Amino acid sequence: MTKEPLIGTIPGPREDRGFWLDLALAVVMVAAWVLFYFEVQHLIDDRRSHTTATAELELNKLEVAMDGYYGRISEDMREFGEWLSQAYNDSTSTTDLIRPFAPYLRRNRGVSSIRLANERGDQVMLTEMDTALLVTEQHGADSSVVQWFRRDGGGKNDTIPTAIATTWTDVRVLPWFGNALQDRRSAARWGVPYPLPGAGAMGITASTALRNDTGTVLLHVLAFDVRLFDPGEVMAPATGSMGPWLFLLGADGSQLLPTKPVNGLSETMATWTALEEPTTVWTTVGGQEMATTMRPYLMNGVELRIGSMVALAPLSAQALRSRYLLIADASLLTLLSALLLAAYRRRRRESKEHRQQQERSRSQRQRLAKAIGEREVLNREVHHRVKNNLQVVTSLLNLQLGKLGEGPVKDEFTRGVRRIDSMAVVHHKLYGLQDLRGIDLNKFFSGLVDNIAATTDTKGTTVSCTVDTDGIKADADTAIELGVILCELVGNCYQHAFPYATGGHIEVSVRHVEGDLHRLVVKDNGQGLNPRSLDGTGKLGLEIVEALASQLDGNFKMSSSAGVTFDVLFRMSKPVQH
Repeated sequence: MTKEPLIGTIPGPREDRGFWLDLALAVVMVAAWVLFYFEVQHLIDDRRSHTTATAELELNKLEVAMDGYYGRISEDMREFGEWLSQAYNDSTSTTDLIRPFAPYLRRNRGVSSIRLANERGDQVMLTEMDTALLVTEQHGADSSVVQWFRRDGGGKNDTIPTAIATTWTDVRVLPWFGNALQDRRSAARWGVPYPLPGAGAMGITASTALRNDTGTVLLHVLAFDVRLFDPGEVMAPATGSMGPWLFLLGADGSQLLPTKPVNGLSETMATWTALEEPTTVWTTVGGQEMATTMRPYLMNGVELRIGSMVALAPLSAQALRSRYLLIADASLLTLLSALLLAAYRRRRRESKEHRQQQERSRSQRQRLAKAIGEREVLNREVHHRVKNNLQVVTSLLNLQLGKLGEGPVKDEFTRGVRRIDSMAVVHHKLYGLQDLRGIDLNKFFSGLVDNIAATTDTKGTTVSCTVDTDGIKADADTAIELGVILCELVGNCYQHAFPYATGGHIEVSVRHVEGDLHRLVVKDNGQGLNPRSLDGTGKLGLEIVEALASQLDGNFKMSSSAGVTFDVLFRMSKPVQH
């Protein structure tokens, strides 16, 4: 027989299910945060992409404007160079050659002066001065300077301003003169930008050597002093704004235009120059994130850099809604993360408490098992001692019985001794069972019936007995009383139901009626009930059965029809299950 545990295991949180649930929630939260991160990055990338596209667009506008500006001047210089090559001869003075340029200089505000020089160092320069033109001649042989100040109505002024006179040097050592002679394409060759005197602006000189039809250099150089194209003419930021800024840089990275320094440009240039592959550079200026894009601008003879600096584009209405949604998502994710952390910590705490409770329960079960084991040993010892004591009493009564003569007294005395033997047998069978807390009545009754059959002298040698208790179990006290009742009834059947050698059959059954009410039935197929036996020797046994049934809060009745049926109703609470 397999023992059931003494106390049911205390159920606790399912560790495996809790672990996988926590893991699944953690994976979902990580995925949500990753998605949130990519959404934020997408929003930032969209703004940056829009800002970068704006910077590139403005840079393209500047490049197109500069190409048109310098392209027109280069084309004008080419046409003037062809005209001068045809008009030149030894008898033509340099001053006469340059005077036709006056109308061009008046209508083209980008060209500040026009120079024409030869290999002897002679130079004549036509300079625009508001509404008048200043014609200045330099003769390299005697280093003298003669100027004419011409107005629309004519006139002449021989006074030479000191600021102009002292700036003259031998033109043959100036870069633009040598550059023009080295270029063989008869195209405008541009020099290095420089500050224009007193203009607060930057200029650049384009020069070309005059050639005849055969390509021979006439040793005359035509030069235009050109104002650098101001990026502000394409886009001029409002006063105090954060751009967008368009700017022009020299080959060394120095800021040429606008002449006013652009905030953060020097730091951005340092970052941009350090990149292996120049790209858009993001910097923070005045708390505003700025995108700076630059590219080289090639001119014949010089390389400049153009760039644009654009503030990070403001959020569009759709992006603003997306931002609010992201903020809401971030709040929900933070809340869910906090709840998940709280649930995880609570689960850890509950798991710890459960382990502690299991330890306490295990300790209690061990102590309880030990106490129950000791109690069972004590119960077995008690039943064993009761059985021994009853056997001692039986032995004493048997000694006393031997002194009695034959007759009714001795017969009654003998039946009393047998009843005491039956009680001893009941206790003997009890302490022989494995479990005394839930006694299996089928096993207990079968043992009692076998003992009765072995000790009862009946004339019916073929009497059989079957026991069916339907698996019902009883506590020890109820089992003792039922055992005494069974011994009385079955013994009565063996003694009185089968007076002949034909034998018979006895059926013992126990059934549950309802609630705590049960029924014990002992039935034989013997000769039936003799009314006179109720007044004889069997009456005491039936009175004992009735008394015991009453102790079990039940009743006893019998009937005779093709044998005798003894019916005992008794109450029994459900035994302790384990």
